[in-house]
Amino acid sequence: MRNNYYENLKAKNQFFETGSMVYGSEFYRLFGDEYFHARKFIDKVSLIYGSRCCQNASLNEFIPKIIIDCRKVYQLHVKFLNTAISRIQQVHDYNMLSDYPMPISIVNFFSSESVGYALKKHLHFLFGPPTMLNKYELDIPPEIINLNLYSKLNDFLDKEEGIGKDGEANSNNKENIYKYEPHPFIPEITTKNILDVCKRDGIKKEEIAYISSSATQYLPDDPQIIKERFKAFVLSPLEDRHNPRQRPNFYAPHDQIQVYRLPLEKYLGFRPPTFMPPSTFIELLRVIISGRSSSWDWAIDNRVPNLRIQDLYSLPSPWKNSTENSPENFAKIKARRTDNLNLVKEALINLNLQKNNLIKKSQSQQVKNQKNNYYQHKQQAKDNDTSSNKLITQAMTNKIIRKRRYSREERNWRRQEGLEVIKN
Repeated sequence: MRNNYYENLKAKNQFFETGSMVYGSEFYRLFGDEYFHARKFIDKVSLIYGSRCCQNASLNEFIPKIIIDCRKVYQLHVKFLNTAISRIQQVHDYNMLSDYPMPISIVNFFSSESVGYALKKHLHFLFGPPTMLNKYELDIPPEIINLNLYSKLNDFLDKEEGIGKDGEANSNNKENIYKYEPHPFIPEITTKNILDVCKRDGIKKEEIAYISSSATQYLPDDPQIIKERFKAFVLSPLEDRHNPRQRPNFYAPHDQIQVYRLPLEKYLGFRPPTFMPPSTFIELLRVIISGRSSSWDWAIDNRVPNLRIQDLYSLPSPWKNSTENSPENFAKIKARRTDNLNLVKEALINLNLQKNNLIKKSQSQQVKNQKNNYYQHKQQAKDNDTSSNKLITQAMTNKIIRKRRYSREERNWRRQEGLEVIKN
């Protein structure tokens, strides 16, 4: 494989030097290999991400912490479990490509067999990028990476074949190629709760904000107040609109953590979707906290412009007006509900009456039919008895006349002769 590649590459280089047209991934490029080879591109992004994290640490600038609460993840069905794990991976991807990376901690993370399979399949920053040939094989060890993600570069081919300087195969070098080393600044995964992680980092309870769409209290609009007041933002990867027990309003008060919602209604003009992934909230908070812009409108337009598309389910009803929260409107709603309930009750009563009438009619008709059948069977039985008696009397009166060979006198005479012969 290696020799054939070198021979083909050498022949292509000769054609290329003479000015001939050559087709290949190594020719006619405007940019370097780091933009075309997957492994080199990932390494380049990892270096930039690491340099930004080190830069923030060297400046001694405090950056708010992002906490992903996974306390209910291990109880989910496999379908929703895969979705939740992929949302966690999406948070890391957005953070890695951002110019203002924030420290991420995944807390209350308890493992199980189904969680382990979901992690191998979706948590790429911990187990490596997805494979191409064996992307559906989950029994492969997590450190294995498929070589198809790499390019056929000269230095890589030497390592791929595992050939050293002495020309002998080296199994240790080949194993090191397949081993995946996670980035040193990947999110922290722990079984500790929110308060323990924040206490370790010197963050108080009052400085923690749990972000959720189901909260009733809004986060302050002023970015300066947000920076001074909060040092940690907690989000959940679960979709809680169908299960109230998965909402932060249910279990956050046990940890004495205040739940907030972003003031999006004020800038959108309508209520946003009931659930948004945690990466959406983080991107909006990143713009406000980093100081890139102090306008929520700018953050929405440049980070999540799809929120500007109004959902049909969030449109107000036609009978609503500007004073929708007034007591008069509530009285109208209550009166309309009572009228609808009365109509439903009347309809149910009429249906029950009709049902009872039909039942009574059917029962009376059944009784009549039973009586008629009884009398009919009785009359048929009488007719059958009379017909059988007639047949019997006819058989008794009509005697059968038999023709005999000898008359009665002859039979008696012969009988007497026989008796006399026996006596003598």
